[in-house]
Amino acid sequence: MKTVLLLLLSALFVSSCKYNLERNPDAWKGWDYSVHGTTSDGRKVVGDMTMDSTGAITGGGLIMDEQANEAEITVRKTGNNQMDGVDKDGITYKLTIDPLRRGEPAH
Repeated sequence: MKTVLLLLLSALFVSSCKYNLERNPDAWKGWDYSVHGTTSDGRKVVGDMTMDSTGAITGGGLIMDEQANEAEITVRKTGNNQMDGVDKDGITYKLTIDPLRRGEPAH
């Protein structure tokens, strides 16, 4: 189930990146990371984050829980392979960067 959710998120993210590049092909988007973790209320989540190109410390992206609820969040790298995030409703996220997709240039 987790793999299926991650694949769906990846497909959404790729189509979003394609749209952005078609609008501005010279735009540098930063670095992409796949992540997994938990919310402040205990739900497991997976998602894709794009960190900005100025130091790759802050960024954001789309996260999905096990019930396929999606949320856009902003994140900040807090340590080696770790991020903290928050959504518009104030729910916080503790995330770990997945080792198989760590720091690819954004499309």
